[in-house]
Amino acid sequence: MPLKNSAKLVVVLLIGLSAPAAAWGQAPAQGPAPAPAPNDRPGVDLSVRTGFAIPFGKADADAANPLSNELTGGIPIALEAAARITPMISAGLLFQFVPLLFKDTPENNCGNGVSCSGAAYHLGAELLFHFQQQGFAPWVGLGAGYEWLSLTASEAGISATAGANGFEFLMLQAGVDVRLAPQFSLGAFAMLSFTQYGSESTAYGGNDVSSDVTDTSVHEWLVFGVRGTVGL
Repeated sequence: MPLKNSAKLVVVLLIGLSAPAAAWGQAPAQGPAPAPAPNDRPGVDLSVRTGFAIPFGKADADAANPLSNELTGGIPIALEAAARITPMISAGLLFQFVPLLFKDTPENNCGNGVSCSGAAYHLGAELLFHFQQQGFAPWVGLGAGYEWLSLTASEAGISATAGANGFEFLMLQAGVDVRLAPQFSLGAFAMLSFTQYGSESTAYGGNDVSSDVTDTSVHEWLVFGVRGTVGL
């Protein structure tokens, strides 16, 4: 074969081999860009939380015993709605309903025929800071709100109730969300809140009495639990 014809054949082969390779290398760039995950763009996060709450401190300074002497703790059920301001920051509301678990001790007069029940309610505003990683997102948060406490003791068909309420002036949170699906994440969290009751009430035998707490005290709730979130 003449040298000139051989050179032409080599050029044709090189062009034929390089064209598919070039096309293959360009293919990813020609495809559509992946859609951002819901947590990475503006929208709303709807969450449900549960876990275990441990009390510390006294309801007021005149109380004979700290809350931990009377309560084992509580089982919080919380609903949360937060707007994503940026991929890193979200702001929203948190509502918690916490059925309480009472100890059968002389301090709270529960047991021995006396049935005790009660719940704490929390409503607060929060600001959360998310640190997005591949597949998971650690987060921290702070907030404030209001707390209501309702207690009932019953014996032989006769009931007495007591209540207290006040500002939850600081709520500290931390957790991690693991993305299990594009719009769903599940993770663990811990929360510590500080509340000071400002008023209290009792009701027994048709007599209802309400008053301000003159000798206030700060009590805390430490909550550990799990949090499931749907991003819209």
